[in-house]
Amino acid sequence: MSKKIITKNQSRDSKGVILVVEDSPDSIHLIRNILEDAGYHVLVATSGESALERIDITKPDLVLLDVILPGMDGYETCTRIKNHSEWNDIPVIFLSVMSEPGDKVIGFSTGAVDYLIKPYSAEELLARVHTHLSLSWLHNQVIVYSKELEDRLEEIDTFTNMISHDLRTPVRAIDGFAHLLSTTDPIHDAEHFSHYLGKIHENVRHINQLIEDLLRISRMSRKQMDHSRIDMKTLANSVVREIQDIYPLSRFDVVIDDIPPAFGDPYLIRQVFVNLVSNAMKFSQKKKNPYIQIGYEASEKGGEYYVRDNGIGLDMIYADKIFDIFFTLPHIDEYDGTGIGLTIVKRIISKHNGIIRVESKEGLGTAFFFTLNL
Repeated sequence: MSKKIITKNQSRDSKGVILVVEDSPDSIHLIRNILEDAGYHVLVATSGESALERIDITKPDLVLLDVILPGMDGYETCTRIKNHSEWNDIPVIFLSVMSEPGDKVIGFSTGAVDYLIKPYSAEELLARVHTHLSLSWLHNQVIVYSKELEDRLEEIDTFTNMISHDLRTPVRAIDGFAHLLSTTDPIHDAEHFSHYLGKIHENVRHINQLIEDLLRISRMSRKQMDHSRIDMKTLANSVVREIQDIYPLSRFDVVIDDIPPAFGDPYLIRQVFVNLVSNAMKFSQKKKNPYIQIGYEASEKGGEYYVRDNGIGLDMIYADKIFDIFFTLPHIDEYDGTGIGLTIVKRIISKHNGIIRVESKEGLGTAFFFTLNL
């Protein structure tokens, strides 16, 4: 398989990577000097065939292509570039002594963005290169933003449908229990009256929690990243102490290993620990000896932080679904939750260019692993 490297911003000191396809040593020397003096990184090919091989190894930001070449000419070379699905976004500028209108028409019909007639000045060459690199960058940004907008609109549509579904359920329950309450004598049937009232309060709390979680995920999506070095062990200790107060009747055996610091947004990474530790305590609190471990595993592919418990566990067929918004595992109605916490966790880790995964076995516990930059 050929090696493909996208070289946008390949060199920190380079304005862009330009492939010059010329068979004249003098022309190559002249163009290279002009471009390198202007801060561009220059690659060279002396034929159409070698140009395609060069692009297959290192994708340039722009191609300067002579029309007259040994073997395959510039027109055919440009056609091959534009017919390749991974290369057709590369702007091609023809360089030629051929100045007839028909020559230019052929050049543009192959997909070139410009046609520069020899001899040309250094200023003209640089102006054309700068213009088309800028247009190419803007074009690519439009594509990226359009895809992001499309994904966001699809996400909003899904989000809206899910909100409608998840809010409708407790609202219907409140309506039903309110009707039963209205037909129940609070004096002669106090037990049923109290039960219906409790159910109404329970569903109101659920709606309130759902709204709070939706606000959290909305704020998290809009929050600007504020990267700094994070003492992960101190952060984990703080979160554990905070969450243990929610379970005063359960005594958790919590072990926090000497985990390395990470680089990221402290507020957002705190939310990761809050959600993962909360889940660990919630789903292991009914165990006889609930156990939670927070640690780090190093490997050749890069280390992972983890939060592990010995709780109820889950069937691994749900390993991907549990990160979907509003998804809750079947048969766990006795555990409160809106199904948003793990969605928030995955989005935070994704914002940090990390990966999160789960390992679990029913009845034996769950472990969440995630990566961060160190």
